[in-house]
Amino acid sequence: MSNFFLRPRFFFALGGQVALFCSCYFLPDWCFFISQLCLFGFLFVTLGDALFLYTRQKGVTATRNCSPIFSLGSENNIHLHIQNQMGIFLNCNLLDELPAQFQKRDFELCFELLPHEEKNLHYKLVPKTRGEYTFGNIHLYCHSRLGLVEKRVTCQAERKVHVYPSIIEMKKHQLIAIQRLATQTGLRKIRRIGHSYDFDHIKEYARGDDPRSINWKATSKLNRLMVNHYEDQKSQQIYSILDLGRNMSSPFNEMSLLDYCINATLVLSRIILQKDDKAGLLAIGDKTNQFIQAERGNQQLSKMMSVLYNLKETEGDANPDRLYQLIRSHIRIRSLLMYYTNVESLSQLERILPLLERIKSRHLLVVVMFENAEIAAYTRESKQSIPDIYTQTIARKYLFEKQQIAHRLRRSGIYTILTPPNELTINSINQYLELKARGLI
Repeated sequence: MSNFFLRPRFFFALGGQVALFCSCYFLPDWCFFISQLCLFGFLFVTLGDALFLYTRQKGVTATRNCSPIFSLGSENNIHLHIQNQMGIFLNCNLLDELPAQFQKRDFELCFELLPHEEKNLHYKLVPKTRGEYTFGNIHLYCHSRLGLVEKRVTCQAERKVHVYPSIIEMKKHQLIAIQRLATQTGLRKIRRIGHSYDFDHIKEYARGDDPRSINWKATSKLNRLMVNHYEDQKSQQIYSILDLGRNMSSPFNEMSLLDYCINATLVLSRIILQKDDKAGLLAIGDKTNQFIQAERGNQQLSKMMSVLYNLKETEGDANPDRLYQLIRSHIRIRSLLMYYTNVESLSQLERILPLLERIKSRHLLVVVMFENAEIAAYTRESKQSIPDIYTQTIARKYLFEKQQIAHRLRRSGIYTILTPPNELTINSINQYLELKARGLI
């Protein structure tokens, strides 16, 4: 029987029986008779334990409940419902066949079930790559209080889920789109400079309003201070440009830099649409590219998500000349361009800087680059040996060159974000809100 197992307690007890029989060689003959009785009693108890588990018409059932869409890089909840219909107390070990992408071979949940008890369990998974994941069956290994025999119950629970850019992260940052300032914990406060140029309405003056917005004509008519109220300009085009080159395949916390950019793009696009602006997308690799025209509406985010789901890093570097031609031919109106890339050296920057300056002359360009958080942490460690000090010096030189690249871009009038991958979403949102608050878009 493939579902019948003998537990370690059975073999320990059987070993005790063998030791008892061996000791009878040195003991009186009646001890051998006692040993035989013990052996038959042990086998009878084992048989009874097996009958308790295998003669019940109803058994143990388990079902898995989870969302058909998982969020990349976020914790996704999986719920298990277990029901004991056997009418006896059970100790259970549950093995869930997780998708191969997680590479977890030791996943196990241990729990107890009272007669006719229903139990809900849950655990969390964090997918690190996009794509299709397949869950297998649920296996329950059940035994009674005696613990001599174990029964395996296999519950059919195969299903497929799709890992998309983080929807959980997108919902987490929804509040930022409603607030006029990003004041949540962990976000940098943005001071609004002046106001935008879209007039909204006239309201009574309150402490903190800009005195330059006082409407003197309305004030004289009503005999109390009245101010003009302005709102953010709407229907502005914001494009997220993703570099699909090989540099974007560098890993951080088991996720590639491109996956961090995809998550940030999805969250930022949601906020852009909630701010009544137009969100668009341009992804460019060495030979392929994807373009979505900046639009408003409920369908725009779904269209972007389907494209982001299928993006992959390419083997070569993105062609900067082709990037300039695509921007010039597809984006004709002045727009905010959030360019996610990873410039690794000053020589690489010198090759692409002239094209970035030409793009900057026609659009508001923000270059988003990554700093290596692991190397930065390594440089802060205390080293004693000469080889370690040498390695640390090289690491510091690498970080300094990254700072030089960012400084060179800012000197050229290009807005630049140098950020660790785990802070990319927050810094991208803050940059968009700041530029919008200053009326630069």
